[in-house]
Amino acid sequence: MPIIAHSRMNTLRHLVLFVVLLAMTGAAYSQELNCKVNVNTQALSTEERIVWDGFATDVEAYLNTYAWTTNFSGQKIQCTMTFNIKGSNGSSYNVQLFVQSVRPIAGTTQLATMARFLDDNVTFDYTRGMALQHSGNYRDLESVLDYYAQIIIGLDQDSYTPELGSVAFQHAQEAALVANAASGAGWDRLVTSSGAFSRVGYVEDLASPGTRVIRDLWQSYHVNVLDRMMSDEDGARNAYAGIIDTLIEIKRSSSDLDRSVFFKTMFNSKYTELADFGRWFKDNADVYFRKLKYLDPGHANFYEDAYSKLN
Repeated sequence: MPIIAHSRMNTLRHLVLFVVLLAMTGAAYSQELNCKVNVNTQALSTEERIVWDGFATDVEAYLNTYAWTTNFSGQKIQCTMTFNIKGSNGSSYNVQLFVQSVRPIAGTTQLATMARFLDDNVTFDYTRGMALQHSGNYRDLESVLDYYAQIIIGLDQDSYTPELGSVAFQHAQEAALVANAASGAGWDRLVTSSGAFSRVGYVEDLASPGTRVIRDLWQSYHVNVLDRMMSDEDGARNAYAGIIDTLIEIKRSSSDLDRSVFFKTMFNSKYTELADFGRWFKDNADVYFRKLKYLDPGHANFYEDAYSKLN
């Protein structure tokens, strides 16, 4: 082979290798989550605790090395899942699961809480070293992980672009419906008038056309208030006041918000932030905190305490 042709062939091989490596690198960093998993086994015997030695590492690998969506961009989402093992029946365990995720606030080192769920009704079989598998079928542990991974991603995406998280929420709903059809523990379709949390109820509420306006306000709150605070505080304050008043109008005109699971869990993640914004309304703090208590009576005592500390 001529020297020139040989040189060109080597160049082509190097180029192909570079493209392959670049694609592999891109894939390695395309995963959406950076989830820290914690396990509390204090309720178990010393012998039972040994079973859980590799659980956190395995769940982190399941969550963090998998590409959950095809439309994700930006930084990995920082989140935590804490498994409080309450008891066992053979290889079946009753678990309380606490899920939380955060999002950076533009121009600051602060983080805003996004997802905040306390799920008391998690049950799954687990044996030491059990392999976790991604599939569309119901699996008692993996289905819970799939569900919350998609919810975390959807909430994060919705906070940047209106309703961008719809695909992730749809995947969460599909996981919930498959689990419900399999009569999985904690996957009942609970109908309440109080906005009480259930996994199926939450995603059904997210899919409801009536919830879209709340999701759009969720996006506006993060982009026009939180991300704007450092560059235009007056504009952020005015945008925030408008969002609160819009929520007041919606609640006064319909009882739907009282039955909305999404609306209630939204305040579960945001009530400390909202109380802190009392500093923007010191001249009219009483009115501001009365609005918060009207929208979110479940945290009324917290708002009362925040108001007393402000004055």
